[in-house]
Parts: sequence; structure tokens; C-alpha cells
Amino acid sequence: MSMLAYFIVDKLSAKHNLLERDNLLIRLIVFISSSSLWIYLWHIFFVYYWQNLIAEYLPELTSNFTVSFLVVAFGAIAITYLQKQAVFQVIAKTKVGQKNSGLLSILFLK
Repeated sequence: MSMLAYFIVDKLSAKHNLLERDNLLIRLIVFISSSSLWIYLWHIFFVYYWQNLIAEYLPELTSNFTVSFLVVAFGAIAITYLQKQAVFQVIAKTKVGQKNSGLLSILFLK
């Protein structure tokens, strides 16, 4: 996956100016790479429930690998994003979060 991502970004950077810091693709790559542990942990949850609960009700949907992969990948990335936003809010708006911001950052944001 890393090699595929490298080749895609390399081809796109030739066409578009991807060296800008505010570029959406660069921000997405940085987010996914810096959150890979949490994405991995959340994907286990999605794989389990996708195979055990959803497969009972929608077997034709869960038998398609592409659909299953996209649901699990986007679900894990979305939950990781929401988790990080929630932790940012706790740190910014609560006394407990501000007092323990270093520990919360290490555990949930890195």
C-alpha cells in the first residue's frame, strides 16, 4: 500500500501542486500516517461487526471484497478522526483535559 500511495502521489504531484501545506491530499496522507495505530485498532472493531452482524442481514453486500474493504477502511478512519477531535475538545474546554493534556496527547493524539 505504501508503494502504491507513493506512486499515486508522485504522479499527482507532477500534475498538481501538492507541495503546498494546505493541500487536502497532503493533509489526508499526514493524518492517516500519523494515526495508523488508531486506525488499525478501530479496523478490528469494524471487521468483527461487519463479518458477524452485518453478514447476517446483508450477505450479498458483505461477500463483495471491495465494499467490505471500503466500509472497514473509511469507518476506521472516520472514527479515528472523530476520536481525535473529541480529545482536542476535551483538552481545550475542560480543566481535567488542560491539566492532563500531555498524557491525553500521548495516549490519543500521537
